[in-house]
Amino acid sequence: MRTDPMTTATALAGAAHAAAAFVWLGEAAGSAALVGAGFAVVNVVAFRFVVGRILAAQRAGFLLPLKLLGSLTAVYVAARVLGLDAAGFALGYGALPVGLLVASAASVPSLRASES
Repeated sequence: MRTDPMTTATALAGAAHAAAAFVWLGEAAGSAALVGAGFAVVNVVAFRFVVGRILAAQRAGFLLPLKLLGSLTAVYVAARVLGLDAAGFALGYGALPVGLLVASAASVPSLRASES
């Protein structure tokens, strides 16, 4: 089974963000960053699943608002119920845009001048 480059890049970015949080912000922020990074990876996987179902014309459009509601609920639980450090969680979740950008940039053909 081929690994998804966006999932891999997001996971690697999340590990880097969490490590930075542990080093510079302490244990509470580092732990929250790990949870945020895990949430970012789950978000990539869930979004790929939802978009795949929609593009396959399986009338799964209801899944997108359901995924959004689930994401908002997870953030609420992380912040209010678990009491995770908000800055650390945000830093870990910041792996999502970084991973998406890195994976997208890696898939673009080279933009070099002609190699004639």
